[in-house]
Amino acid sequence: MKGPFARALKQTHEGLQSLKGSPRDLYIVYAINACDNFNYFSLSLLFTLYLTEEFGFSDQETGVLYGLWGCAITAFGFAFGGVVDFLGVKKTLFIAFILTGSGRLLLALSHSKWLLLTAIFGPVSLGLAFGSPAVLIAVKRYTKEGNRGFAYAVLYAAMNVASLLSGWTLDLFRITLRDGFAIQGQPADSVLNSGYRLYLVLGCFAAGTGFLLNFTIREHPPGTKHHSRTSTSGTDRPLAPDQHRLTDDGGSSMSLPGKAVLKGDDKAHVAESLTPRRQEQDSQQSSLPQTPEPQPLLGAMAQIKVLTYTLRLGTFQRVQEIQAMCIITVNLKAIFRHLDATLPKYQVRSFGCDAPVGTVYSINPAMIMTLVPLVGAAATHYSHFDMIHYGSYVSALSPLWMALFTTEWATVLFVVQLSLGESIWSPRWYDYSMSVAPEGREGIFTAMASAPLFLGKFVTGTASGYLLGRFCPNDGVNCGEPNPGPQIAGYHCQGHMLWLIITLLTCMSPFGILLFQKWLRPAAKAELLSSQDEEAQQPSGSAYIDVPSRRHSSQDRLASSVVLQEAGVGWEETTQLLQGQISRFVSRDDSDLSNNELQQSPGQPLSRSVSI
Repeated sequence: MKGPFARALKQTHEGLQSLKGSPRDLYIVYAINACDNFNYFSLSLLFTLYLTEEFGFSDQETGVLYGLWGCAITAFGFAFGGVVDFLGVKKTLFIAFILTGSGRLLLALSHSKWLLLTAIFGPVSLGLAFGSPAVLIAVKRYTKEGNRGFAYAVLYAAMNVASLLSGWTLDLFRITLRDGFAIQGQPADSVLNSGYRLYLVLGCFAAGTGFLLNFTIREHPPGTKHHSRTSTSGTDRPLAPDQHRLTDDGGSSMSLPGKAVLKGDDKAHVAESLTPRRQEQDSQQSSLPQTPEPQPLLGAMAQIKVLTYTLRLGTFQRVQEIQAMCIITVNLKAIFRHLDATLPKYQVRSFGCDAPVGTVYSINPAMIMTLVPLVGAAATHYSHFDMIHYGSYVSALSPLWMALFTTEWATVLFVVQLSLGESIWSPRWYDYSMSVAPEGREGIFTAMASAPLFLGKFVTGTASGYLLGRFCPNDGVNCGEPNPGPQIAGYHCQGHMLWLIITLLTCMSPFGILLFQKWLRPAAKAELLSSQDEEAQQPSGSAYIDVPSRRHSSQDRLASSVVLQEAGVGWEETTQLLQGQISRFVSRDDSDLSNNELQQSPGQPLSRSVSI
């Protein structure tokens, strides 16, 4: 155990070293992300308790509203995803924090169901839909290919800092400050005399902090140096010293034997000796037919134009596969929503009003912050698909503890095992969502790819409300009332059946991945096509650069050789010419491909073959 753990620590250290020289904006974005996610996690954790105990909604009604809230975030994310591409990260985040902060204030002050629902499905949902995509795109802009994977892992850890704080502060306000400041003469359900409402006001301060921090970031910071290495959450090993090195401008580079360096940075260059040939190639490329981009407009018509343009991109077939994976794993994602929608009410009704709802919830982000960097660094040789597949079994079986035992320690074991599984598979979804996004279309592309995940929230909320009402109904105890005492309604709660059903539903996801993996990961077919293509197309005297293959992850190999032109041109320019030649051979599970991936010009002369 010492060996693998030591190697994981070493790779984690190398990943942190790769972030050295990154612009300060990256670290500010991490703090902004924590503020934005605190508002999401805190409201999600309080949602069902607040609606039932403060406004009298039934379990079924609360579950449906919880699900519709997730659908609203999805709808706004899809409808306004292109706004991030148009307005930019900074302006979008300003709008997000204004909407989220005002919405939280309305929730805290409201005593009307209609005003409550207006706030939830209006500014709160819209603000949350704006915030997350903007942060993801910001991290992509503030990093480079060599350190982007680890940067997303740190972003994931920062998100869990917010989740951890939301759990701790919930118990502080729900138990210790249950009656708020207990000001005489003020109603018991006023903001100052209600722990729940004070907790909502705390989110306004988080939104204000994020708003102020957003003034300090730059939309497009200048490039800076960082250590060049492959993503620690990716699946490629570092290239050999003669193939991969730190360039003068901080970018990564790839060397061809006997040729000039071809850089894989945002802007490709070649050696001065190849300048005439480069100019000739630039002239040829400029003559190629280009797909016109839609003008950046606001409104539904603009989004239709953006969507139409995105559908015409060559990489859209890859996002279809990701969406299929999202649909298959909806039940797996649902188990995390049961942490918000089902577990708090189950704990209160089984173990009393003083049950440590937030503390048990905080086990999840605490473990994630510890395990994700270590697991990500130790498992770089495993593919995204394998990590998602194997980790899903661990998470899916976690509710079985509560199906077997109705005790508080069973809830702790449930969260511990769930978190272990999450640390294995969940971070890989970041690489999925961003690596397939074409440059300048990250917002709408990310929204399309993640839509099935948020839509699963409706299924979770509806199922949660039904299961609670059927197997663990409310016996009339309202923990939001002044001094309710540690009443226990456990004799009404049939937790065994409730969590057994949830376990069976969740296990559908890993078995679905197992059943459809030949379609989702056509590695064998790709390898066969690769072999045939290499035999048929390899010219004599061709030079090859081989990326080492992976045990346990054959789908991570690029399945064919692609042909470079005789003259050395920039790597980015070359790949833009060759998509039609190799796209049918590319293993689409490899998320480390460039976003501006590989187009080919018909009739272009081809001569040098390179395996990438």
